[in-house]
Amino acid sequence: MGAYRVAILSVGEVSLHSALLAVEPFRAANRLGQRQPFQIEFVGLTGGTLQTMIGIPLPVRACAEITEALDLVFVLACYETEPRDKPRLLAWLRAMRQKGALIAGLDAAPLLLAEAGLLANRRATAHWSALDALAERHPDVQLEEALYVIDGTIATCAGQIAVLDLALALLKRVVSPEMFQAVQDDLVVRPRAPDGEGQRQRKPPAPRQGDPNGDRSGDRALIQARALMAAHIEEPLALAEIASRVGLSLRELQRRFRGQLGRSPIEAYRSLRLERALHLLHYSELSIREIGIATGFDDPSTFYRAFRARYGQSPQALRIAFRSAPAMPNGRRIGFAD
Repeated sequence: MGAYRVAILSVGEVSLHSALLAVEPFRAANRLGQRQPFQIEFVGLTGGTLQTMIGIPLPVRACAEITEALDLVFVLACYETEPRDKPRLLAWLRAMRQKGALIAGLDAAPLLLAEAGLLANRRATAHWSALDALAERHPDVQLEEALYVIDGTIATCAGQIAVLDLALALLKRVVSPEMFQAVQDDLVVRPRAPDGEGQRQRKPPAPRQGDPNGDRSGDRALIQARALMAAHIEEPLALAEIASRVGLSLRELQRRFRGQLGRSPIEAYRSLRLERALHLLHYSELSIREIGIATGFDDPSTFYRAFRARYGQSPQALRIAFRSAPAMPNGRRIGFAD
């Protein structure tokens, strides 16, 4: 093969391990082959040095300097991108796609790809904490909570360690089977499944007690009930409706939630809704009122009180703190439903 140009564009706070995982399979192929077909460079919105979350500086070239065609562009973003940076960033991504580059959005970067119009009517994924914002802002995108998704000339990935899965899948497309095997051996890595694209990012939450029949997935009715709750956030279902759909009485549903999850169905449902509100605060530009409505709180004061009780501060204060906090060695700042 001829020269194959790979660029990793980091936007905002840089996750160094994600950036390195993206390019390491291609670097390994360069080490192992008689030639070095992969030309790799790190890119930023401006040139100079980017600060990473663990304090190690990363020298980068300004994306505006790259006007020639690239073969593969990884776009890495872990948080919401500054509005002032978006016009030139989105224009550059569109230009690279028009010149034939395969564009791969990592972590929260699929939000940028969608805003650039690159994900319209495509299958895609993102880090699970950004999926809610992506669904709200771009309902035309066919979302999957997968490690990565490759849809034609666009790839998306959950980020973190899953970046390596995607990078290997993309490398496999352009090298011989022998070279691909050599790269896997060199990195001492194997795909996590024959079809890594089909793997889910997270294991579904399980009840505290095991199923009496030994089924490690736990109580099936509870799992179905929680799935129904997660699928009906904006317009919450009545508990009686949920109980009916999973084949239980309302009293039995309440008993199982209390006994196996240690909380009532109402508490569990509200926790899921507030978790989604948290993710929308982090990764979307929706107003506080819009986020409340999107998570089933028609009354702003009810949303405010519930959110403050769950997270210890108002939605507005948490959003400001999240976006103004400096990069930290422990990286991503996200919440979860405990």
